[in-house]
Amino acid sequence: MIPPPPYAPRSESHPHEPLRDPKLPSLEEIETVIASEAERWSSRLREVSIQIHGHPELAYNEVFAHKVLTTFLIKQGFDVTPHYILKTAFKASFTSPTVKSVPPSKDQSWWRKIAGKSKETELGGDKEKLPSVMFQAEYDALPGIGHACGHNLIAVSSLFAILALRHLMIMYKVSSIVPSSATRLIKELDFSSFALLLFQIPGTISVLGTPAEEGGGGKIPLLAAGAYEGVDACLMCHPGPGPSLDEENWGSIRPSLAIQTIHADYVGKAAHAAVAPWEGINALDAAMLAYSNISAFRQQMVPGDRVHGIVVDGGLAPNVIPDHASLKFFIRSPKGSSLSTLRSHIDACFEGAALATSTTLHLTAAPAHLDQRNNSSMSMAYKQIMSDCFKQDIVIVGSSDGGAGGGSFSTDFGNVTYAVPSMGSNYAIPTVAKGGNHTSPFTLAARSEAAHRATVKASVGLAVLGARVLMEKEFRKEVREDFEKGKLT
Repeated sequence: MIPPPPYAPRSESHPHEPLRDPKLPSLEEIETVIASEAERWSSRLREVSIQIHGHPELAYNEVFAHKVLTTFLIKQGFDVTPHYILKTAFKASFTSPTVKSVPPSKDQSWWRKIAGKSKETELGGDKEKLPSVMFQAEYDALPGIGHACGHNLIAVSSLFAILALRHLMIMYKVSSIVPSSATRLIKELDFSSFALLLFQIPGTISVLGTPAEEGGGGKIPLLAAGAYEGVDACLMCHPGPGPSLDEENWGSIRPSLAIQTIHADYVGKAAHAAVAPWEGINALDAAMLAYSNISAFRQQMVPGDRVHGIVVDGGLAPNVIPDHASLKFFIRSPKGSSLSTLRSHIDACFEGAALATSTTLHLTAAPAHLDQRNNSSMSMAYKQIMSDCFKQDIVIVGSSDGGAGGGSFSTDFGNVTYAVPSMGSNYAIPTVAKGGNHTSPFTLAARSEAAHRATVKASVGLAVLGARVLMEKEFRKEVREDFEKGKLT
């Protein structure tokens, strides 16, 4: 069982907590309800995690995982679009509407007493947009080593979060408020109406299933198609290595590196390498020169920039001057703006090689994965939540809204953080020494019971944070202001 949070009086445990409508639950109550609900789903969602882990699928081909996740969410009553924009993407949502949707009943006196006067504007009627919180699900694997980045855990973390948060919205204080004579009526009522009347917690919560994080950048076309429009907060968590059980409480919030994939294709002219080499134009020479140019340039790269690449095609036979050669490079930089600067230098290295060898250069680049800019207000709130609930110390690294430093990984979630207020937390799962992400030992660790327990904790934190976004207008305003400030850096 997840231990209940060690609560102190409000003035000590949450001194900066904004005043809430007295009809709404306190932050302490929210944490207790969400932790309990997450625990209730633990065994079932572990089954889902193991299913996905046992059937690893590569980018844009996550058919099995997609089916498992969408089937589960449909059975739990969410509004699910199974093939949302992309074939293996999906969206599942729940919306708490206005008081006007209460179904008719012979005796609603107890119901009206609970609901009080309808405040349509405050509760998200036509005059004000409902607040919206989105959780991210990832479920693709890596070639050859399966779920070595723990995406099976990320997938179920989003399920934990949306289930627990919906429970808070629709079931809070049922036993203490609703008389036993109303039990049958409750079962007949639409959950969303029931929720709003009891707690006045309006809003939309959703899970966006995003394929192809490992190299395919699935969130980028989803973003371009409008999948994140209207979202007030986008949240996710990601497992990382914890070398021992003593370190399983490790957690962090840190920026990532922006990354872009570049393909350089050189076209020359084939010739017999011994009979008439002067008749050829050596594309492989161009590729090797470009590789050397980039290696020489590393001495002048600013700290934080990273460039690494391979030869994809270097010819077919030693006695034939290669008429085609190609390179694939990843370039990384702490911020999207500095990535553009790095790109101009790397392009010059490729172009110089083509000029020196009289080859023709064709450069193609995938859309850049931008750096992850974690919202500072949500980062600090999550840190407090995890301390309250689990005595877990979350380390916040670097400037949370656009600062450099702290991350050595790259993700398409970075692009999302440029579009809507977002936060991605990292948490530890027990692994062997040197058994970090993208290794076979991490694949084994990602299906362990200990990894699952760590995921439950991280998910509780996300759900509680989501509840604050829904319930606290001033907090939403603070989150938005931090996001707008981040655009200026």
